[in-house]
Amino acid sequence: MRAETELGALMPNGQVAKVAEAETKLEQAEWNLDQTIVRAPGDGFITNLALAVGQRVVNLPFAPSMAFVDTSESAPVAQVHQIYLRHIKPGQQVEIAMKTRPGTLIFGTVDRVLPAASGGQAQVSGSIAAAAQVAPEPFLVRIKTDEPEDAVYLRAGSVGTVAIYTESAGATHVIRKVMMRMSAILNFLRPAL
Repeated sequence: MRAETELGALMPNGQVAKVAEAETKLEQAEWNLDQTIVRAPGDGFITNLALAVGQRVVNLPFAPSMAFVDTSESAPVAQVHQIYLRHIKPGQQVEIAMKTRPGTLIFGTVDRVLPAASGGQAQVSGSIAAAAQVAPEPFLVRIKTDEPEDAVYLRAGSVGTVAIYTESAGATHVIRKVMMRMSAILNFLRPAL
């Protein structure tokens, strides 16, 4: 009965109201599509694109349609346990042994300690975080390499061993430097580890 009533409703020009409504929505959707401009937040590229023609994208992070990798600024980071952060300062010497560059060390300095860890985030849930959910996660130390061309060996997701030479325990630096060189050489023999 309701469907018959809706189909029987006519516009002043004699057109069925439901058809006119659908045409108006189509025109609005076509206009929205014409006005849509996708802009990247910086230099980079899209990876893991999960978007096809006709799908709807929203600006809320319910289901991201793609992952954007920003290449305008990149720097390697090292994970450091919280207890050791008190010894780390910008400008301290760093050595890196990477799986992507076996047998060779990459040299640099501490740029800065990033002031947050993932444990500092709050998931919106409407409940109070329980103490069992809090864990001492490592902080990230951003490293500035001495040679810009070393960036090719430090791609996102690559792993290695990092030594930060602080003012504390200076007598052990010689031992650690020997261990770092051994680790770099062993990357030839143990590439999968």
